[in-house]
Amino acid sequence: MKPDERKCPQCAEAIKIDARICKHCGHVMSDGEIAAGKAAKRRELWQGGIGCLVLVILAGLAVAMCSGGESPPPKTPQEVDPLIKAATYMGPNLNIDMDLGATGDLPVERAGEAVEKLGKALKSGMPGPTAETKYVQVVVRGPTLGRLGEEDTSKYFQMRFSVSDLRRANYDNLTWFDILNLADEIYIARVADPAVAQFCTSYADGARNFCRQAL
Repeated sequence: MKPDERKCPQCAEAIKIDARICKHCGHVMSDGEIAAGKAAKRRELWQGGIGCLVLVILAGLAVAMCSGGESPPPKTPQEVDPLIKAATYMGPNLNIDMDLGATGDLPVERAGEAVEKLGKALKSGMPGPTAETKYVQVVVRGPTLGRLGEEDTSKYFQMRFSVSDLRRANYDNLTWFDILNLADEIYIARVADPAVAQFCTSYADGARNFCRQAL
């Protein structure tokens, strides 16, 4: 039935919504019958609209369930974590520059969390790395004071990870300090020695490989 039609209360055939006489059976309708017919039509249209909305919502949920509800991987390393300020590809290396800024966080812990996120992004198919990209070189910088007491930024430490190790890692069963243990080369600047020593005092068992190389 069309939106501008309703049923005749006598013969149930379709008539115009404002009709007073049914063209099929000749029934003459009272004002009450016309008003009741219009009200029934409004309910019918409203229920139809609600039904369509429910179908749209269910369709959206079905699409989300079929896709696993997963969001697309980040397009660049900078989108992975705000700690990552720059990323460049040079030969076999993906060079990651992290800047702690004035966060006050323990630098090793914060860098470990960022590397974990980066590894997940690589595993999920983040564009950029090619077959030539073998390593992720991570440089972590933080705030220091210059010789004259001015605020400055210095390299705290540097770590190298194998791209294949980061992609193979089972992140459901690993923590960020497990990821730090995947580093195959570690350099610690003197300015970061106290922070690294503090970290390894707290996480000596969990981050054993990292601390063995760092201390």
